[in-house]
Amino acid sequence: MLKNAARLARLRAENFVKDRVDYGLVQTDFTKDWRKQHWSLQVQWPCNYDCSYCIQGFGIGGGRRRLPAFKMSAADRFLVMNKIAEHLDEPMDNLFIQGGEPLLFPEIKKLLSEIQIFKKVTVISNLALDISPLLEVGRERDDLQLEVIGSYHHEFAELDEYLDKAKRLQDAGIWGWGDFVDFDFSKSLGYLEKFDEAGIQCKPFRFVGEKDGKVYPKKATDACGGHQVETVDCFMTYVLIAPDAKVYNCHSKMYRNSGHLCTLEEFPKGFDTGYTRCEEFGLCQPCQYQGMKVKKIPGEEPRAPELLQIQVNDT
Repeated sequence: MLKNAARLARLRAENFVKDRVDYGLVQTDFTKDWRKQHWSLQVQWPCNYDCSYCIQGFGIGGGRRRLPAFKMSAADRFLVMNKIAEHLDEPMDNLFIQGGEPLLFPEIKKLLSEIQIFKKVTVISNLALDISPLLEVGRERDDLQLEVIGSYHHEFAELDEYLDKAKRLQDAGIWGWGDFVDFDFSKSLGYLEKFDEAGIQCKPFRFVGEKDGKVYPKKATDACGGHQVETVDCFMTYVLIAPDAKVYNCHSKMYRNSGHLCTLEEFPKGFDTGYTRCEEFGLCQPCQYQGMKVKKIPGEEPRAPELLQIQVNDT
């Protein structure tokens, strides 16, 4: 128990450091090679949960976006990524598949069965739905390292049921670890003890976002607080694929459905891997503040943010 209490204390302390981040000196591998950047595929926005602390609702009033009908099947609009193989000497390291909830995606097995350009695919799921597609792909594909990260969400999930599914995935050799957001301070230590008792590795996340009118972590308030915005040049290290197969390098813009760089069909043409001009520094996602390098523009002054019009793809 003392070990877990110390882990949580270290986790929470970072949220209350007030020293501002120097975004010109952030220590991350800021490679311009998209082959080595962080790849993430959001297969859909809908989720079977509606957690109050969900980071996807940060700064845009929450809610789940709707998407238009597509002519090609759900999986095929993403599997066009396999053509990127012509730009590769070898498969890329890892693709993270997220949502929403990936297990709600109707063709998740087809997608996992046919992706060819990554050595490893990591699915991030809340495990509340049928996990048999994951188990089946884990058995059927010897050429792919499949990994599952299970996100426990205390507002909706039964912990014992979650841990039972985690054990099945662990026995199948495709379990990565479990996680949860350290949102309810009074219960987090108990969750960690339950994970330990079950023999399931857990890596809790410190809460990032807005709580009680304050943005956490505090040191990222200038980037994420929303009180003022500034035009900057920003270098991001992400390749983010949205459910409509548009490609972004910024979570904030992806969640607002604005400012995509290209489509998956066009990639890598149009995907800018260096500094790009951004007029919305101050409306950044707290989850990405450590993965962005920012250059201030001489003569640019902070200004009050305009009311953002969130574009919603409707059917």
